[in-house]
Amino acid sequence: MVNRVDPDTPCIDFDGFVRIFQSHKCRNHRGSAFVPDFTGFRGCHWAAMKPLYVGRGNRRAEGLPRADSPPSHRKDFMQKPLAGKTVAVLVASGFEETEMTDAQKALLGLGATVKLVGPESLANGWHGDSWGHYFPVDAQIGTILSADYDMLLVPGGARSMIKLSQNPHVKRIVSGFVDDQKPVALIGQGVEVLITAERAKGISLSVVAESREALAAAGATIVEEPITLSGNVLTTDGSDQPRFVQEMITLFLGDEAVKDAA
Repeated sequence: MVNRVDPDTPCIDFDGFVRIFQSHKCRNHRGSAFVPDFTGFRGCHWAAMKPLYVGRGNRRAEGLPRADSPPSHRKDFMQKPLAGKTVAVLVASGFEETEMTDAQKALLGLGATVKLVGPESLANGWHGDSWGHYFPVDAQIGTILSADYDMLLVPGGARSMIKLSQNPHVKRIVSGFVDDQKPVALIGQGVEVLITAERAKGISLSVVAESREALAAAGATIVEEPITLSGNVLTTDGSDQPRFVQEMITLFLGDEAVKDAA
């Protein structure tokens, strides 16, 4: 039942694990004794069960999950690799609504905390050819630090860029992310925040036609590709939003997290 490779390292196969577990009575949340049914783990109230100890000296076998750890918690951990990470989304009224919401949905789905930051308490999105929805802004840009966040996302929108370029705190926030090598994702005209932050020089960028001249003048290298990653800065001309979202997730997860998730 227990195969010992080393006397100080207990190990156990799954069948042995089941036999030991089923030989012990457990108590459910009502206090009634029962023997767990391992067919699909039915009949087992995980939150009420005691941890299983095996091996010499009543030590817990290495590598086994705690018996009182709900399977849903472990599943959430595997499926929410961005849990514990906070993404700042820099917006002002006139930002491209779908560019923000597509990325926001993907980030939330992976467990990230997404916070809208900007100069207004409510930011009005731009949807197609007209004004869209109002979005509550979680934090005023003048009150935050780049150190408070793990990642930065900036959707496009000409009106939004004008407002952000006039705010003195944008330079401080954006330059903080770039200088600290934190992931930065810029969509469409959102790339213009690099001009405001004086961080465009030497970076390769995918840009929309409206931003090309200004960014070239600021010293950026314009790349004729829909999506470009230059260091920690990911940019897109907005022509392939689904692919950009995937590239953004890969950047935000990092190489090691991607390997683990695979």
